[in-house]
Amino acid sequence: MNDPNVPSSVSCCECTSGNILEQDLSAPRHHISQPIPRTTFHPFGADRIFKAKTILTMNEQMPETTAIAVRDGKIVALGQEALEKWQGPQTEMVDYGDQVIIPGFIETHSHPLFYGLCLRMVNVGYTEAKTRAEILTLIAAAAKKSDRPWLFAWNFDPSLLDDGTPLSRQELDAICPDKNLAVIHNSLHLGYVNSKTLATVGISRDTPDPIGGKLVRDAAGELTGELRELAAIHLVQSKVPKLKYEETLESGWLAARAYQKQGITSITDAGLGLATGVDDFHFYGTLLNDPKFPVRLVGFPVHTMFGKWCLPSNFGDERFKVGATKFIVDGSVHGHTALFSVGYYDRPKSKGICTVEPEKFKKDILDLHHAGQQVAIHANGDAAIQLAIDAIEEALIAYPRPDHRHRIEHCQAPTEAQIERMAQLGILPNFFVNHVYYWGEVHRKHSLGPERAAKISPTQWAKKYNLPFTFHSDAPVTMPTPLLTLWTAVNRLTSEGNVLGPEQRISAYDALRALTLHAAYFNFEENIKGSIEVGKLADLAVLSDNPLTVDVMKIKDILVHCTVLNGVPMGGGE
Repeated sequence: MNDPNVPSSVSCCECTSGNILEQDLSAPRHHISQPIPRTTFHPFGADRIFKAKTILTMNEQMPETTAIAVRDGKIVALGQEALEKWQGPQTEMVDYGDQVIIPGFIETHSHPLFYGLCLRMVNVGYTEAKTRAEILTLIAAAAKKSDRPWLFAWNFDPSLLDDGTPLSRQELDAICPDKNLAVIHNSLHLGYVNSKTLATVGISRDTPDPIGGKLVRDAAGELTGELRELAAIHLVQSKVPKLKYEETLESGWLAARAYQKQGITSITDAGLGLATGVDDFHFYGTLLNDPKFPVRLVGFPVHTMFGKWCLPSNFGDERFKVGATKFIVDGSVHGHTALFSVGYYDRPKSKGICTVEPEKFKKDILDLHHAGQQVAIHANGDAAIQLAIDAIEEALIAYPRPDHRHRIEHCQAPTEAQIERMAQLGILPNFFVNHVYYWGEVHRKHSLGPERAAKISPTQWAKKYNLPFTFHSDAPVTMPTPLLTLWTAVNRLTSEGNVLGPEQRISAYDALRALTLHAAYFNFEENIKGSIEVGKLADLAVLSDNPLTVDVMKIKDILVHCTVLNGVPMGGGE
């Protein structure tokens, strides 16, 4: 498998055939450095020199240092060289003392603009309402206060309620009969609407299910108001009036500040188009043109919205670039729409939903791969993961390409054989390990059962087959809190304090590497991000403690002091 330490311009396969199916991807790789020309005298000095007792570089050749010299946004020297050769008359010295500097966290899969929009909605998540009655009371109070024709609530999660049942159209009609009301499931893969909304958008009992989605009906054939999967949700979303321009921009800022407070310096929108359609490009362009905007961004255009040829992968710059083309082939595990080869533990007759036409999907992957694109495929259940693997394998057989870095997003419930095959094919898993903490109990007791639940996000399997992996928050599905993600990967504790799959636990170093250097590698950015090395961008996070030496149970309690973007302190944690 390709090593994130190896620059993408260097062939990692060391063979001339180019056929990844015939190459030995298990052979050890070695760090290849690219020396930067140096001089012994720097008359103008660095712009800033950052000091701390501990600086974790994530570079195996120099794991720690004590100083970082930065000029024009890039790291120019480390350690004693930074202090002895780069202090000029205008150099600002920034000493963080006993705090710990690490590379800025890289969020590899979330939905920043949509997350910002959600922060403007009524939050009915478990932190805000513990019972069905409390949820309905929150929505009713918001409906009474609002003078807008549409009302939105988000973060609804019936799996955490005692009865586990969805919201019905009748319940929503009772608390909000006169406004268009839509409640978004925590997974973003389901929604619930009242009767007025159905009438406004023109959905009736005679409306057929869209391809890849479902309009849920009761035994009499009447609509319940539940919408399953994005194809069904889009029937409503496409009719929602747009927010004012300034409100959407402010939503982007709300999200960016939330990421920054958690030590994140780069984010990936793994669904360009899901928030405002094609206007997502425009809004991000405007936001990222502001030098005060505190994060960088990589955007994944959604294939169904933009088609195959919107922009090539890696088009853009260090501030804002286009990454992989995004596909969604199944749904949510705790929403019971992820696609499995066998039925759900608590619904044996249901195997979930395939949201694509398999043959068309394979043809699209083939075409994009042939064109040199990277693809990122949302696949949670083992049947969905197998479809993704098969599509990529067929593309590789037709058009061998050694360093494609095609990705499977979430990759929650693969088999060990699938992980082994992914390693052989160079397919990268982006594990949604937060599920262990947030829904581990739900999976263990309900959706998956104890045996399958213990194997979600199987990081040790990935290590066994020398397969790089990373983690993500999928915000707003879970909050962008990388230190909680790191803690979860190390301890694999559920919200009730039970260990879920102890054999899949990893070290704090491996987890931190997944959130920094591996994360950069997934986006073809390991030469500019992910570690503290000369020549890389000066994107840093400053922490209150060392995640590699603190008691593993206290990792989630580490505080973020601030972030540094492009060599400029940006403020940060609370």
